[in-house]
Amino acid sequence: MSKEGEDRLTIWKFLNSSFGLWLLSAVFITGIGSLYTQQKAAEEEKRKREEIVEKLDLEISFRYSQVLKRLWELSTKDQSNLQLAPNATAEDVRKAVVTLTERQANELDPMYPEFGNYGLVTLYAELSRHLVGQQRTQVETSLARLTGGAFGEVDLSNLKAVASRVQSLILPRWKGSWFYYVDCSLETPIC
Repeated sequence: MSKEGEDRLTIWKFLNSSFGLWLLSAVFITGIGSLYTQQKAAEEEKRKREEIVEKLDLEISFRYSQVLKRLWELSTKDQSNLQLAPNATAEDVRKAVVTLTERQANELDPMYPEFGNYGLVTLYAELSRHLVGQQRTQVETSLARLTGGAFGEVDLSNLKAVASRVQSLILPRWKGSWFYYVDCSLETPIC
C-alpha cells in the first residue's frame, strides 16, 4: 500500500473512531448553531431597522401634517382660493414653516416621545442613515431641498404658494399615513 493510501486509511479509521465521530459532531453542531444564531441576529436587526424606519416615516409625515394644519389655521378656510385670513401675516406663515428647519421647544409635538428632541432635519438624517440605494437618495434630495432655502424665494404672503412648497417636500413614502393634508396635491395643497 502506498504512503498516500496509508494516510487515507489512518484518517478514515480516526473519523470512524468514537473520538473522531464526537469531534465531527461537535464541529458540525457548533457550526450549525453558530449559523443559526447569526441568522436570528440578522433577522432581529432587520426587524428593528424596519421598525425604526416606519416610525421615522410616520413622524416626518406627522410633522408635515402639523405645519400644513398651521397654515390652514392662518387661512380664510376656503380650499378653492387659499389665502391668508385678514388677521394673519406673512410673519405668522414664516413662524409656521420655520419649524420645518429649526427645532424650537414645544413648536411641534412629536408623535413618538423618543423623537421629541429631534427637529425635522434630524429626523431626515436619521431616516437616511437606515436606508440604502434609491430610497436614501430620495430622502437626501428632499433634505437638501428643505435645508437649501426651500422657502427663500416664496412670497410668504401667498399662502397657496407656501403650502404648495411644503407639499413638494413630502415624499410619496410619507403620503397615505392618515394625517391631515399630507395627501393633498400641489394644485390644492390643503385639501
